[in-house]
Amino acid sequence: MRGAQIKTADGSVTAIRFGDSDDREDDTLLVNYEGFNDPNCELEFEIDVRGTDDGDEWDGGATVGPTEWETLAEDTYQLSATSGSLELTWHDVFGTDLPVDVTDHDEIRLEDFEAEVDGETRTRTLGVMLRVSVPEEGLAATKSNEADVTVENAEPTAVTVLGSASTATDDADSLSFDHETEDGPNRVLVVTAGNSDGNNGIVESISYGGDQLEKLADVRADGDDDPRGSVWYLVDPAVGDYEVSIEWAEDSEVAAGALTFGNVDQTDPISETAVDHGGDGDPNVTVASAENAAVMDMMVSAEDVDDVTTEPGPEQTKQWIGGMDSDGHILASSTADGDETVEMTWNGELDAEWGIIGFSINPV
Repeated sequence: MRGAQIKTADGSVTAIRFGDSDDREDDTLLVNYEGFNDPNCELEFEIDVRGTDDGDEWDGGATVGPTEWETLAEDTYQLSATSGSLELTWHDVFGTDLPVDVTDHDEIRLEDFEAEVDGETRTRTLGVMLRVSVPEEGLAATKSNEADVTVENAEPTAVTVLGSASTATDDADSLSFDHETEDGPNRVLVVTAGNSDGNNGIVESISYGGDQLEKLADVRADGDDDPRGSVWYLVDPAVGDYEVSIEWAEDSEVAAGALTFGNVDQTDPISETAVDHGGDGDPNVTVASAENAAVMDMMVSAEDVDDVTTEPGPEQTKQWIGGMDSDGHILASSTADGDETVEMTWNGELDAEWGIIGFSINPV
């Protein structure tokens, strides 16, 4: 009899079931019978389950095993001959495609299987007994076996950068450049795009290998004609070297950068977005995040990249900084490890308007 191996991020368990809903040949029950007196006998089937004496406690710590046997499934099957051979599925016998929930047992609970400590592996052993009887013929047979249920509380996995960043710049209403996404689990692609005309240079769309990205946020530096920047992302980008294509509403001096992350929550990849802008001084924003997350920012400034030296804060890793083609307006991005709160800042006392977006990239 097969057991089960379960690996979860927190060691929790949502269900433990006996029986398989998949239609597989090795899940059939073979019954051979002969010499019955009555061709219309009924076969009675019964599934009993118990927790074994495996050295741990059952019922959330209230009972030291073994527990009592309890019947969790029973039904009958009508015969039509005095001899024959049957191949019966779970549905044939019990009339349902769903297997038995082991926690219907009075002394077994889900918490009996859970591994609560990071990195912990917990194995529990269940006893299962199948009883087949033919009351009219005075016959009965039983078969018992054991199954191990192993639950692993996986060590937390931090969000990581896959490969390196890709950047490009131009004077146009569109921009295309290649970006390579390395193979890795649970990928998310982030693209930042900036343009020098904050009034009219709005990004209309970004795609990667033909797949459309979703817009996260945008910001414009303080002045009316100052640069604008936006952040876009794509869950589960294709692995390989593909083209990033960006379309703006109008021609402008433009720049963009792309970076791929791994070990990212595919359902809720990015959260806790913070946006700010100012007239001078150090661009900064505080982002709510968490351990094993990553924090990323995008900063735009009307300052000429050739006239100043600006660097990210000491706990940040610079991913790119460059000018928006010939006018030199700054587009920059950096990353940092997640924590309860993370301040993303760019130092250098900029003497021109700026805008900044910071956001948390959530781990699996």
